[in-house]
Amino acid sequence: MVYLQFCRKDYTDFAKVCFEHFGDKVKHWFTFNEPHTFCSYAYGMGQHAPGRCSLGHNCAIPCGDSLSEPYRVGHNILLAHAEVANLYKKYYKVHTLILSLSLSLSLSLSLPPSLPPSLSLNYRYW
Repeated sequence: MVYLQFCRKDYTDFAKVCFEHFGDKVKHWFTFNEPHTFCSYAYGMGQHAPGRCSLGHNCAIPCGDSLSEPYRVGHNILLAHAEVANLYKKYYKVHTLILSLSLSLSLSLSLPPSLPPSLSLNYRYW
């Protein structure tokens, strides 16, 4: 997956253009939106573009590796985020600007054992 290294450079170049054109107008920057969701659904299960998954799974391109590709993609997303953060710190540092990842979170609660099973299914996830 050598193309991921080129994608990181392209992404950093894209961020540079964004900082130059919108840096004085935008104060809150997200480099990636929900990277875990993107890695899992696009490269693990193949439900989102590019639709890659392992052989035998039902997806658009069943020639990937669902056990390793999501981790490789996630690794490169973190590297791209770090490169953009370094670019910002080196050339575009403004004390009021915030640069971050947008993470997806799910809340799971531990329920008391005394709760009836019919209710515990309704309140398992929020």
